[in-house]
Formats: sequence, C-alpha cells, structure tokens
Amino acid sequence: MGQMFPGENVTSRLPLKVFITSVSVMGDMMSFPSPGMVIVPACMGNGLANANCICNQLAANQGLTANGAIFNAWLSDASTDALCNIVGRMGMTAATNCGNYFPGKTTYVDMHNNTLFASWTDIMQGVLPSININVMENGVVMTSAMFSVWTGTTNGGVYSGSDCTTGGTTASWTDVSAAMGSVGDFSVISGWTQSLTGTMTCGGVYPIYCFEQP
Repeated sequence: MGQMFPGENVTSRLPLKVFITSVSVMGDMMSFPSPGMVIVPACMGNGLANANCICNQLAANQGLTANGAIFNAWLSDASTDALCNIVGRMGMTAATNCGNYFPGKTTYVDMHNNTLFASWTDIMQGVLPSININVMENGVVMTSAMFSVWTGTTNGGVYSGSDCTTGGTTASWTDVSAAMGSVGDFSVISGWTQSLTGTMTCGGVYPIYCFEQP
C-alpha cells in the first residue's frame, strides 16, 4: 500500500477482497431509495468519488479496513477507467496503462474466500471471474429480482461511454434525468461487468462492486 510510482511492481496483501454492496444507489451515486438504506451518511457527494466512499464505508462497517485496507468501486467515468480506479489510480488505461502500475502477486476473492480473479492482469485482459460476484460485504449472498450493477465499464475495465450524464453537460454519475448508465449483471458470469441489457435509466436503483486496493 501507499504511494506507487510508474513502473513499480508492487507485491500486495494476499488475497484482496471483492464484494457487491448491500446498499443500492441511483445513477447520481448519492440518491438513496429510502431512509432505511442510508447507512453511509459520510458519503453524500456524487460521482465516482462518492462510489469509492460508499465502498470504503461499507468495508469499514465490517472491520475490513482495520489493517489499513482501502476499497474502491469497479466504476468508470469520463476521466478514469474502472481498472485504474480499483488500484487507486486516475486516468484511462489506453493512454496511461494506469500509470504503468503493475501490482504483482495479486489475487482477488469474495467474502467467502472463493477465488474470483487470479491476478490484476487477468482483469485487465478481460478474463471472466471464476464465479458470480454476488457476496455482499457482510458475507450474505445477494438475492434480488433485479440483477443489474452500475459499472460504466466494458470488459477489461475500460470506460463504456455511458455514465449517467446528459450530453456532456453534466459530470459523470450525477444525472438521473434523461440519462443512461452502463450496468453489469451479477447473476451472469459472462456479463458481470457489461450485461446483455447494456444500460439502464439512471433513476434505477442498483448496487456497485467494490475491490480492495493493492
């Protein structure tokens, strides 16, 4: 952990945790569907930063940050790809390769310690998770009639171009009106980050994926 520099090969904690949030949000990343679901009051902003805050606060609620761990959202916006965001970087993979960041010996597991990805490189190359990412931060398997998860992301962790903004006049993940956002499907391994349904209206209420930062 700590500051990473371009070209540095980092050996992280093993393994790194991944969960789907027990909290669901609208596409502006700050609108909670009911007072009973406002369990992260520290996160009342919007956009990608707020999604990261939600991940970290939910992790903290379960004691997952006691060792200094940080959790970030698997979410892309117009300036940062999800692949970069989960390792604590800003930027787009095509232009910067996330600052030439290459975390070494990194494996990802769910809250039941089932392996999801063997390495960060596998995620970058679009390798599918071994099983569905459907375990919440509290260890409970998510069951829902709605399987969508906000991602804004295509296979390989790259920005999809659909991030709840209207005509470029509003910031990413801030607009619930006349806007669409890309979603994954937590019940289908092949569509975990980009589902066959593609996008949903930003007034929809869905969870997000959270990855422990190397």
